[in-house]
Amino acid sequence: MTEDEDISLRQIVVQVAALVIGSCGLLMAWAYVSITYFMPPPYDGVTLQPGVVYVSARRFETDGLERLSANGTAIDLTPWSAKGLEPTVTVLVHGYNTQEHKIAAYFSELAAYLQADGHYRGSIVVFDWPTVGVPLDELPTAQRVQLEMLARDRPVQPGYELAMYGIDQRRAGDIGARTFLALLDTLTKANVRTINVVGHSMGCQLLAEALKLEPAVASRIAAMVWLAPDVDEAIVDAPWLGSAIDHLQNGMTVYYSRNDTVLTRLSRLANGTGRLGATGPGAHTPPRKMAFLDMTDALGPESPHTRYLAKGSPSLERIAKAIEPAH
Repeated sequence: MTEDEDISLRQIVVQVAALVIGSCGLLMAWAYVSITYFMPPPYDGVTLQPGVVYVSARRFETDGLERLSANGTAIDLTPWSAKGLEPTVTVLVHGYNTQEHKIAAYFSELAAYLQADGHYRGSIVVFDWPTVGVPLDELPTAQRVQLEMLARDRPVQPGYELAMYGIDQRRAGDIGARTFLALLDTLTKANVRTINVVGHSMGCQLLAEALKLEPAVASRIAAMVWLAPDVDEAIVDAPWLGSAIDHLQNGMTVYYSRNDTVLTRLSRLANGTGRLGATGPGAHTPPRKMAFLDMTDALGPESPHTRYLAKGSPSLERIAKAIEPAH
């Protein structure tokens, strides 16, 4: 190779490297501008329900727990503080597939009932733990097409949905449980006298994992309600659960329906075990302060999994009574 050819080769290498580096720089700049200026802000388009406190754990690792507040048509997130709450607080914990835009609607009917017909006199706190699962039919078109192209002739929906479910299940047991304990700690330090907790579906697994991590925290809770718990039915026999429930001031009530196909089919397929929200106690002997309420007939056969929280649901009155102060 001549000296001129060597110089030309070096020039080509330098030019290619400059092109690659320049392209990467442009992509990074585009990503920064997109995220900073064009991505929708957190909770974009959400309308908060009056009289309800919303606490977000979605940016917990960087910003801690945050409180949502309305600012015109936008939502502000500020550091969470329990100041201004009533002496009695009921914390509501949602389940799987609850993106930011769904958070205000998830417990809207239960909150409205407690504030009106339920004559509830405490604060209502909706706890938004960071789920990430998005159903396939709710994905942007471009992402859905990409998934279908990757899958080729294989059915994409079952595998995708199971993957999303598994991710959220792990998040419920990890960051979800840890952030709930942080919320509970804040409420305790604020001298809230009575704390009730209502969980739905996978939110009950989050609560179970929190009790498993720190069973003693149950002594800070008055009543705990599990609605359609997406939890292994064998948990009833777990010694740590019995110990935790024994510390609950007013015990735990589990609502279940044998017609809950979300649990009897989809969740059972994903987990390989019966789910407590569909089986009830079954052949297990529940701990002393763990009561079960069979809602099979009351909710009927149509969509009982979500009907616990629907307008006019027979469970709303029962939940209101479950969190009444003990006399």
